[in-house]
Amino acid sequence: MNTVLPVAHILDLSKSASSHIINLVCNLLGELATRAGAAISAISLEILKILIKVVSDLDAKFQSVLHRPVI
Repeated sequence: MNTVLPVAHILDLSKSASSHIINLVCNLLGELATRAGAAISAISLEILKILIKVVSDLDAKFQSVLHRPVI
């Protein structure tokens, strides 16, 4: 009986430590996912701006071709 109590106490501490480690890892993964999502959003916005600029330039070129006088 004398050895059962310390072993149970050690197992309880181990369970508590494991729970804290799992909680910490989950928090870190959540933070990484948040930052990755923000980075992906920023990159997507820049790509969208570039695509809008390209389409706008193409539209301007097409409009200039359409409005040229026919000789």
